[in-house]
Amino acid sequence: YFRDMPDSAKDLEWHNVERSVHGAANVATYYVAGRLMWDNNADVNGVLREFLSMVFGDENADKISPAYLAIEAICCPTCHNPAKNCSPGCGTDNPQRDLETAEKALLMLEKVKINPSYKARLYLIIPREQILTELKYSLEVIKEYAYCRAEELPKIQDAINSQRFEIAFGMIEDLKKKYSHWAVSLSGYQEWQRLGNQLSVMQQAVEEFPSAEDAKSYRSTLPAKSNSYSAANNTSFPNVLII
Repeated sequence: YFRDMPDSAKDLEWHNVERSVHGAANVATYYVAGRLMWDNNADVNGVLREFLSMVFGDENADKISPAYLAIEAICCPTCHNPAKNCSPGCGTDNPQRDLETAEKALLMLEKVKINPSYKARLYLIIPREQILTELKYSLEVIKEYAYCRAEELPKIQDAINSQRFEIAFGMIEDLKKKYSHWAVSLSGYQEWQRLGNQLSVMQQAVEEFPSAEDAKSYRSTLPAKSNSYSAANNTSFPNVLII
């Protein structure tokens, strides 16, 4: 997007920039966007590191940047592909890889140690500790949602396909309780909306499944099982899962 902006963009007095991270952590996004409007050929990762170095100290920049890069890779997989509809927060087609990426980034964040004597070279109206806290919260939700897509939702789908409806219904209710805390957090609201829609579709499939006699006949039409659960699975039942 910024690569295609004319040089006159730096004369703009106001420009809206979409959030890529929730809460205070998004200040890094605004810094990168502002720098790219001045120089749309600037190295994006280099600008991000520049911001992190000025705020948290050079020794912490490379420990924090993987979190931002992980969020970009997992939450915006279609944003760089004009051929696909952009659906922020949906995750990639490989939720297991998303899970591993988020876990590695969280481990790096745990290594961050801010030197109390270091004064940020950028003026901030929010504590830098708050940036780290909200960045971590965002990444934790992303990790949980990736795990849900990789491990938990496929088990419900398998239970539906094998007509173990009571088990499927129980697992749906368990997931609603397990992740209900997302609904009241800025970091998890988007994932809660998406998961809620997915579980509603699956619950409806359980409630509207044909009678036992009809199901036996219908079962023969089921496609072969697949370990791939993504937006590509948005087909008619039993592939009711939209991830």
